[in-house]
Amino acid sequence: MEKMKFSGKCFCWLISLLGLSVQAQQISLQGFHYKDPYKLIPAFGGLEGTLFASATFRNQWQGIAGQPQTFDLRVNLPLYLINSGAGLAIGKDETGLGQILYVQPSFNRVFHFDQLLFSAAAQFQYAYHNFSGQLARTPDGDYTNGQIDHKDPLLDTRSSNFQRWDAGISVAFQYDLYKFGLAVSGIFENGKASLPVPYRNTRHYLLHASYEWAWGRFKFLPTFALYSDLKSSQTEIFLGGEYNGNIFGGMHIRGYDDNSIESLGISFGFELSSKWSVGYLHEFYLGKITGSQLPKSQEFGLFYHFGKAIGEGKKPPVLRSPRYFD
Repeated sequence: MEKMKFSGKCFCWLISLLGLSVQAQQISLQGFHYKDPYKLIPAFGGLEGTLFASATFRNQWQGIAGQPQTFDLRVNLPLYLINSGAGLAIGKDETGLGQILYVQPSFNRVFHFDQLLFSAAAQFQYAYHNFSGQLARTPDGDYTNGQIDHKDPLLDTRSSNFQRWDAGISVAFQYDLYKFGLAVSGIFENGKASLPVPYRNTRHYLLHASYEWAWGRFKFLPTFALYSDLKSSQTEIFLGGEYNGNIFGGMHIRGYDDNSIESLGISFGFELSSKWSVGYLHEFYLGKITGSQLPKSQEFGLFYHFGKAIGEGKKPPVLRSPRYFD
């Protein structure tokens, strides 16, 4: 993960200083993965025991020019007849001068060992990239009267479009009230070598771990997440859960590596009906960017839980762990 060490005005300037080489941005942050772990780990597909879908919009680091914005739609369901699960993610990432449209179908095989549930998944990853040099702004550029002159021979004003194919693999474990998942995204690191904007994707590693326990009408769900490219990492700790089965939320703490805290977040949500619920996450920036307007992040979520078994065949035996074991 890249640490933010520059002001909002310098965000797009930095792009020009990179010359003609662009590295992949970090994996899109997902604040509601405690509500839907499939957002991080495709191997969790179908483990809810029914069709589950989520749609989220995240506006990251508001107040900084070119800040990341992500719209993400995911759906997954069990395939009981073949002891498997399947899912699909589609969405759009916007960061600085670039935009990425992605489609990511997945399939996972589920294995039962008494109370242990093990799932292994493969995910196909397709992305359409668009990079617009017209959106860049340089310190010496001339942008008056509608003209765009960057005054930089290395920074093109044209748009560059290309497609990229890649893959991901993941595993998930569920034992009693414990969940653990590990995923590798972009394993082939496919990119684009030709001008005007060479692009190299970066392999990322994601981890999700949670524990669930109940006390009266409260259900606590402490969750840990890790995003890493093995050079730098970002971690998140969520402390919260549900009340009465229809209200959820908690506190989020994000940090880079082991020496800084990036943000503190508060999320809450509630059921609209037995199948639909909504959520909101607000993150307060605690990092080192200075300026008149400190960045903040917001995320909105809409969730659908079908609530009934999908498909035919004999379901797994009833155990203590909820969802897939219903």
